[in-house]
Amino acid sequence: MALKHLNKLSRDEELYQEAFTEQINKVAYDLDRSGLLEEGIQEGRKETALNMLKEDFEISIISKVTGLAENEILKLKK
Repeated sequence: MALKHLNKLSRDEELYQEAFTEQINKVAYDLDRSGLLEEGIQEGRKETALNMLKEDFEISIISKVTGLAENEILKLKK
């Protein structure tokens, strides 16, 4: 009896994980289609560049790390 209950709980957990993963994938797909995902990534790069500027990293290094062009980083510096 206990084993049967445990197996049911295990299957319920599997179903929950599958549904959760499906929802996460749908949200990511919707964000990607709307351009918000790329916009968020770009904002993260800019934030990283700003933090690196505060720590006096060289512009060329910041560019290599973030993928931002050096002129974009110089604009952030202002």
